[in-house]
Amino acid sequence: MAVTSAGTTFATGLYTGMISGVLARWSGKSWSWVKSFPEQGTYHWLNGIAAGPHGTAFSLGPNTGSAKAGVISIRWTGHAWVRAPAPATADPQAVAFAPGGTGWAAGSTFSGGNSRPLVLRWNGHAWGRVTSPARVAELNGLGFAAAGYGWAVGRTTPDSGNSRTLILHWNGRSWS
Repeated sequence: MAVTSAGTTFATGLYTGMISGVLARWSGKSWSWVKSFPEQGTYHWLNGIAAGPHGTAFSLGPNTGSAKAGVISIRWTGHAWVRAPAPATADPQAVAFAPGGTGWAAGSTFSGGNSRPLVLRWNGHAWGRVTSPARVAELNGLGFAAAGYGWAVGRTTPDSGNSRTLILHWNGRSWS
């Protein structure tokens, strides 16, 4: 769920009857489905949603509805949902805004048969990758106390099958 600075409230999730990502909006009295937004469709999950400055918001998730899976990334401008370009091979799980307004997303990408951690930062026009120190892992949560102080959490995914908790810290310059 995300509440923008303009007071607009959105919630997202997965309606399993249609296997479709859904987006709902609170009117102040009741919830209604957002009838049309970019990338809406069957097998289009919206995993994360976060509100940012100036009435904006982001929602992200995977598009598994076609032979070539991709990413769904949409941005609320304060008036409408529009596409927000993201790497095609991403599987975003979480999205957050740092104080000051920088948008961040975390998840995984697949390379060489392994899940690799994925950290993205919004540059005002598109999501760009940010290097993380983990090699074989998935990130599922993200939060910031300050622009230079954030955390990403997930799990390692080693070949042995024994997952371990992964916690990464953003110090304003790099993830460690």
